Amino acid sequence: MSDRLGFVADSRRRLAAIWAPPQVTPPPVLRWLSLLPPASSTPTPCASTTATTVISTWIAAPTAALSPLSQDPDSEETKGFVEKQMKLTDYVLKTCKTREKLREKLAKLYDFPKYDAPFRAGDKYCHFHNTGLQPQRVLYIQDSLEGEPEVLLDPNTLSDDGTIALNAYAVSEDAKYLAYGISYSGSDWVTIKVMKIEDRSIEHDTVSWVEVRLVPISGLGFRRGGFMMAAVDQKIGRRLGEEMTVVAR
Repeated sequence: MSDRLGFVADSRRRLAAIWAPPQVTPPPVLRWLSLLPPASSTPTPCASTTATTVISTWIAAPTAALSPLSQDPDSEETKGFVEKQMKLTDYVLKTCKTREKLREKLAKLYDFPKYDAPFRAGDKYCHFHNTGLQPQRVLYIQDSLEGEPEVLLDPNTLSDDGTIALNAYAVSEDAKYLAYGISYSGSDWVTIKVMKIEDRSIEHDTVSWVEVRLVPISGLGFRRGGFMMAAVDQKIGRRLGEEMTVVAR
């Protein structure tokens, strides 16, 4: 009888060992988060917001929806809310003692050369390259696969404070022009400019208030005669669903 009880107990231990959940090592990001200090009991500056009801007409049917403050970025209430959010962010970052260690760790992990796959435009070849810790990747162009690459567009030089970002780009089929979209301070609205590749000069044509998420430059026929882009006027852009076509060049 004792032998049977021992066999049953041993079997249970074996099954428990087999079915036990595996010990998963947390990813590096979670290990870094574990280094953060515990939540402080000190009151922090909080930002509160309100919402208003907006009536929009969709397919001839009035629809009521709550409109966040971001729908009117120029209102005093929105500006006050943003200011409070900035103060809250600064407060949290200043009290994080491991922030510098985390920054050094991330910089070490990201500090290596990065290349994007090259693409052909006419008789030219283009590719993006980041030396390691550049805020934005740089666009290069070369005459052949064995040719010496030259900088075509460096988004890091568009502003001194890094608030201008390259959002979209397209090279014409004859490789004579580059259309590129830039956004300011993280805005969704994009301004499209045209560069003459031969001498890197910027053409006078500009398309403003463009939503490239809806109409990417690369999906449009950017040819010798110019390019077409769906855009919205600044005032019209505040109303959803109204678009206009702008033809440049």
